Amino acid sequence: MSRRHRELPIDRKRQIWDVLLYNVKDIQAQRSQGDFFYTHIYNGHYQTLDHILVSQEFVSGNPRRLGRVGNISVLNDHLFDQALTNEEIPAWQSDHGQLVAVLEFDRD
Repeated sequence: MSRRHRELPIDRKRQIWDVLLYNVKDIQAQRSQGDFFYTHIYNGHYQTLDHILVSQEFVSGNPRRLGRVGNISVLNDHLFDQALTNEEIPAWQSDHGQLVAVLEFDRD
């Protein structure tokens, strides 16, 4: 958080938080001991090109949240590093992994 942001009045911060989006990859990284989150492999580089974004209402640190991000799955078993093989990706197969996130709503 920048010094400039820390000095903003709380009402202005709430306006910013109301439109800010959070990447579920970052939420997952805070809960896990390793980073195996990739949705694309190109030239030996494992990258995350695909994202699911949620509002502050699903961030666990928000005391006024409506829920939280539950299980996150990265369906990337079909991806392979072409730098390690001569195998071609079939035309029907995506070269991106798919993301699935479960949103769990708090009960009142």
